[in-house]
Amino acid sequence: PDVGPAAGLVPRALRELLSAVAVRERRGIRSQVLVSFVEIYGEDVTDLLRDGEHLGAWRGVAARALAAGRADVAVDSEASASQLLLRGERSKRRAATAMNERSSRAHSVFTLTLVQSDDSAREVRSTLCLADLGGSEQLKRSKAEGDKLREAVQINLGLLALKNCVTALTEGARYVPYQNSKLTQLLMPGLSGHAQTVVVVCGSTDPVDASETLEALRFGELCAVLESESKLPTASLMAQTLRTLDEQIAEVEKEIVAKERWETVVERRADERAFAAKGKGADYGESLVDTGVEEKRTAKLVGAEAERERLEELLERRRELLGE
Repeated sequence: PDVGPAAGLVPRALRELLSAVAVRERRGIRSQVLVSFVEIYGEDVTDLLRDGEHLGAWRGVAARALAAGRADVAVDSEASASQLLLRGERSKRRAATAMNERSSRAHSVFTLTLVQSDDSAREVRSTLCLADLGGSEQLKRSKAEGDKLREAVQINLGLLALKNCVTALTEGARYVPYQNSKLTQLLMPGLSGHAQTVVVVCGSTDPVDASETLEALRFGELCAVLESESKLPTASLMAQTLRTLDEQIAEVEKEIVAKERWETVVERRADERAFAAKGKGADYGESLVDTGVEEKRTAKLVGAEAERERLEELLERRRELLGE
């Protein structure tokens, strides 16, 4: 994906994720990247990567479809990811209004799923959900009519449902109305304490848009005071991989101890001094002068050469994982 100065969050996230996957694969962690791109218009959720195919027009179906991976498409390179992103962007509802020449007419959610596993066969699935919310519109100012008017109403209803959920969470309410909108159903995992969530508020610097910008900032302020108890598992795949490596290292070290033995190695080489002394009649010892050969005896560990190589490979992988 294009990651120039004007690139948005999605291309930057794709580039960073695919680069990290390549590094982890070199360290023995198998990875698969899946993407989905859906648009929420009222109660309809459509798959932008499959020509607007419906994922469900009634309550709950779309959320279950996404959870089951029905909208996922595998990517293995930046080129394939960029093609999917462009395909989805072309399928979005857009129209010109008095406030925005290229106004999004619905909310969209781009989801990156990373599936990782190692030699222990343990699998970890992580999800990055990037939601692009349609901007709140004052109908008097946008001058929307007909289909545009209905689209603006659906956008505002989705934003209102999201605001109601955030308000309920900040107030510690026992019931949070996620079911009031398809948008909040899809965003529920990111709001309910199972994730780390970041809200980016975009506002206009034009004084004419001050009212909309102020409302957007107030929503951001409401999100900023939201606190949720994380329910994410504490054990990471990296920690599990390190434990597996340490176990393998310990096993190889045991094999080395069992197989290795000390062995005396005799090295023989011609000694020029002996030949020179013999020629001059000097006496350096009969065997040395007579044979002109020097013997060197050293003790050496042998018997586990292959295990030693394997140990070094494992130690190198451990250093790479730790960034040493």
